[in-house]
Amino acid sequence: MKGAPILLIGCGDIGSAVGLQMLAGGVPVLGLRRDIGRLPRGLPGLAVDYTSSDMQHLARWDGDTVVLTPIPAEYSEAGYRKGYVGPVTRLLRALEGAAPRRILLVSSTRVYGEQGGAWVDEASAPMPRDYAGELICQAERLLLQSPHQATIVRFGGIYGRWPSRLIQRIKTGRLRLRRPTVFGNRIHRRDCVGMLLHLLGKLQRGETLLPCYLGVDNAPVSLWEVEHWLASQLQVMPGPGEVPVRDGAGKRCRNTRLLHSGYRLRYPDYRAGYGALLAEHAGR
Repeated sequence: MKGAPILLIGCGDIGSAVGLQMLAGGVPVLGLRRDIGRLPRGLPGLAVDYTSSDMQHLARWDGDTVVLTPIPAEYSEAGYRKGYVGPVTRLLRALEGAAPRRILLVSSTRVYGEQGGAWVDEASAPMPRDYAGELICQAERLLLQSPHQATIVRFGGIYGRWPSRLIQRIKTGRLRLRRPTVFGNRIHRRDCVGMLLHLLGKLQRGETLLPCYLGVDNAPVSLWEVEHWLASQLQVMPGPGEVPVRDGAGKRCRNTRLLHSGYRLRYPDYRAGYGALLAEHAGR
């Protein structure tokens, strides 16, 4: 594990893309993943299940920056605990007695719960309304209360993969109703990668990061607007089926802090992001 200044724990879509781009820029990285056979070609890896391993491998690691991109082990309370709280707990235990590291944790705007359509930012108190948001909050607190230089990046709804379940549903004509209004926040997967690379670059230049950033685009809008725009692009007429609307009006997340840090969004709103996605896969 020596010689890799950046350790990637959880190398799914986002983590792997960050690793490949860091390598392309000449920065050695090491990825921890349960099945290293699923790592992209060229990304060095170590077979570790971060949801259950004690991570004592870190005793042999001489780097200084950890990027933790957890996901729930399954979509249940136990799965969120295993996917978020467990890995942070084991990571901190493995680093006990070591020099403080710089740790980036990929989190979620889910920690704010429903806010009746209100605006939130990094100064807003998390108000989770379900076990998932509460357990993600718990993992954040463990890290922020540790002796390490911790930064939380709370992403909104990540999109940009194909096929998209949302687009497949829109193609059937099943769209949500206009009322009640429910706001959503989203971020293209390429901007997720870009934001993490931006923050890692600041660390490499010796700059200090703030404890939290919201990773969302410039346009929190109603989910109805997004779906009907997609329907118009796909030339789909809304059908008789309707999609049940969840309780609450959502929230509108501000990305001011991230923009002030110098990051420029590749896809500043859903039209740019989904437009690029549809163009890339036109005719499929």
